Amino acid sequence: MSAIAATAQVRRPLFTVVIPVLNDSRWLPGAVASVLAQTEARWELIVGDNASDDDLAAVLEEVCDRRVVLRHWRRRVELHENFNRTCSLGSGRWVLPLGADDRLRSDCLAVLAQQIESIASYESRLAMVVAACRRVDAYGRPAEAGYFGTQPMLSLRTGVYTPEEWLRCVTRRGEPVWNIGSLAVSRAVLERSGGLFRTDVGLCADNELVLRAGAYGHVLYIDRPLLDYTVRPDSDVSARFERGLGEGEAETPHGRALLAGLAEHDQRRRVSERDRRAVHAAVARAYLLRAGAHRLRPGGRGRAGAAADVLRAWRRSPSTLLTADAALRSLAAVAAPVKVLNWRRELAARQTREE
Repeated sequence: MSAIAATAQVRRPLFTVVIPVLNDSRWLPGAVASVLAQTEARWELIVGDNASDDDLAAVLEEVCDRRVVLRHWRRRVELHENFNRTCSLGSGRWVLPLGADDRLRSDCLAVLAQQIESIASYESRLAMVVAACRRVDAYGRPAEAGYFGTQPMLSLRTGVYTPEEWLRCVTRRGEPVWNIGSLAVSRAVLERSGGLFRTDVGLCADNELVLRAGAYGHVLYIDRPLLDYTVRPDSDVSARFERGLGEGEAETPHGRALLAGLAEHDQRRRVSERDRRAVHAAVARAYLLRAGAHRLRPGGRGRAGAAADVLRAWRRSPSTLLTADAALRSLAAVAAPVKVLNWRRELAARQTREE
């Protein structure tokens, strides 16, 4: 190897952190500061400015680190497309997308690097590294209860999972303990699988990514919060969900992501009937969750919308609705007074806070 090639190899970052952003000049400095504070030095940061009205160059002008690059796009595009084009930049082997309002823990990249390098026998087959995160509000206070509502959180152990094992994990009952910002995807996998997000998936494209990337190799999961994910009332996620709720879409956002991820696994290996049923059961649970939202969320279609989703859940996975918990949820979503539904939600939130 020549001296020039050796120098280039040393200087090549291990991680490319990308922050695709539209305005959000209030939040961006904190996200950038959390990257600058990393104890692991092998990173580059690319901020993808989606033709913002805010002067983001002025926001970053005091950052004196050549590893930080601002890419100003002249054409404004949809959120997921801006993630894709920004993630295509850089040279790091691992791509970590980060929201402008989220914050990496100072040891995030160091822990990811240490875990990756500690399993050298798996490293060439790793497609993705996923870590837990903590949900906080705009003031940094715990926001798990408001984020998860009545849903339990998924429980996973630290370890390396095969594609088959990861599919089973992701489709188990429970809300993901990770978010964009606490996962890094192999650049090679992104290039082979069509980029970070599938724009046709829509609202839950990040959930589809986690399932799709797992079809390309092993997944390393770290059961330790490495990210503070900010739950914001002014986020466009809630607005888009409520729009879809009112329009009566046949598929739920999460269900669409699960089915798209299953299709990717189908293309790359033989999926067992057991695992296929697990995906359909998860899709059915997503319908039941939305059934309750029809009664509680703005834009919901009331009892008619709830009943339609319960029927869709039955068609997708009859055995799921025959379980005691799902049967109770179905009945409550359609027939219970709104006061009872709100009481149940508050009770679950209180339990989450106590835990």
